[in-house]
Amino acid sequence: MINAFYFKDWVTDALVNVDIIDPIEITGPTGAALTHYGSGIISDRLETMVHDTADVSPTITEDNLRLLYTNAGATGAVTLTLDAGFQADAPDLTFEVKVAQNLTIDPDGGSTIHPYGSAAGKYARSSDIGSRITIRRVSSTAWKVINIVGTWTWE
Repeated sequence: MINAFYFKDWVTDALVNVDIIDPIEITGPTGAALTHYGSGIISDRLETMVHDTADVSPTITEDNLRLLYTNAGATGAVTLTLDAGFQADAPDLTFEVKVAQNLTIDPDGGSTIHPYGSAAGKYARSSDIGSRITIRRVSSTAWKVINIVGTWTWE
């Protein structure tokens, strides 16, 4: 049996072969099918899954997610909206301020970013270069801050 993995190259919009640099072991009952996220992690030590938002304010969905979002090419404020359709146990998302422009992380109206968000739909924002935050989807209505560096303002 030959197994192969192909992923979409976001720059060229083509399917590309993948080298597995950090192999993982996926455990489970014999014959269990690998689900959308399985029980493993995605490793991106070389930060090849980085998305520079520039001046675009996208909605991040499971279909277009990256592991690291930056505002490196931005000349103005950028808002990244988190889609309500994210499943719990999705890969962690990291956001980093690279230029002194507002980078806003805006959860859908029914979700809260814990423990800092005051209520559903309230955003996190920073314009301090080097500020970085990693969040994880923990339920259909909650994100959890896993790591936070720098100064972030909470709505």
